[in-house]
Amino acid sequence: MVPIVASGGYRYADGSVYVGTWNNEGKRQGEGHLLFPEGTRYDGMFENGLFHGFGVLTFADSAK
Repeated sequence: MVPIVASGGYRYADGSVYVGTWNNEGKRQGEGHLLFPEGTRYDGMFENGLFHGFGVLTFADSAK
């Protein structure tokens, strides 16, 4: 497993916003949340930049 080296937020060019922890390769790692421009939000765990393990995906209409 790649270690967590930083925490904070980042706004991507497509308007997505991530707030959480990062690994030494600059990828999302550990716990965080990712909000997509259309309103879908993922709260949970990441590994090497991808959703991993436990998390909740909430759509703009509040469906989970």
